[in-house]
Amino acid sequence: CDDCAPGTFTNYRGAVVCTFCSGGKYSSEGASVCLNCGQGTYSNPGSTSCDTCEHTQGFVAKGNGNNECVYCGPGEHADLPTHECKPCIHGKYSVGGVNECLDCESGKFNLNDGASSCSPCEPGSV
Repeated sequence: CDDCAPGTFTNYRGAVVCTFCSGGKYSSEGASVCLNCGQGTYSNPGSTSCDTCEHTQGFVAKGNGNNECVYCGPGEHADLPTHECKPCIHGKYSVGGVNECLDCESGKFNLNDGASSCSPCEPGSV
């Protein structure tokens, strides 16, 4: 009998065919089960390991067994401790794809959480 190749498994001895691990799972050679990718990681079907989501570029994966990373769009940032997209707090903004929101520039503001831009202050205001 031959062992199943990495990225595949069989759950019984003498199997003729090995099955690919589904997305969000991985296996090593001779596996009888596929293991879930951990939080912050993902895999494609038939993977031998999991890849890390690039949180510095605004990608996260919450929970286990992810087959993709989620993109944090405008007004959000990738929060590494929770592996979630979180809204920017008021006074900050993002255009998406970031792990930290930016401060509004001098002379600009926003009063809402989740902003993708800042507005100019009115003349005569601070």
